[in-house]
Amino acid sequence: MKLFLRKNMKKILFLLFCLIIYFQSFADNSTGINPEDDPDLVYLRDNPNQIQNVPLVLVVMQKYGVPDLNEDGKVDCIDYSIWFRMLYGSNAKIIINNNPKTGMNHMFIRIWYNGYEIMDVEPQGTPTRYSMGLIWGMRYNPNYNKDVTSQWTHVVGGMDGR
Repeated sequence: MKLFLRKNMKKILFLLFCLIIYFQSFADNSTGINPEDDPDLVYLRDNPNQIQNVPLVLVVMQKYGVPDLNEDGKVDCIDYSIWFRMLYGSNAKIIINNNPKTGMNHMFIRIWYNGYEIMDVEPQGTPTRYSMGLIWGMRYNPNYNKDVTSQWTHVVGGMDGR
């Protein structure tokens, strides 16, 4: 158990931080973030899985930044996708598109609403431009999409169920 805690301390601390932000009004001294003072965070916490929240999630990601959630030393599409899902809710599925014909190998978000796939979101996009097809054009072919959400639940942790 001690080895597990020592090895995963950064992830545990980060998830604890996220849970505190998500579930409580708690001022974090190191960042100055108080979720009760930020109406965007309060709204996202109280209204998960709403399709109209996609631009707001992107605004919050730009405002607070994206952490290196998988601890690989870089912030990339993996971290953006996981963080997007944590902010949006469980209807945001983590998708990989690996297309050998175009060289695309990218992680992004697919939004489900009322049981239907309705939108592929580039989590590194902007609040006004986030459609996978619009951003990636012909390189993006949805036939190569694969849902890998279950492979990342260890990073998403307790926020996965919202």
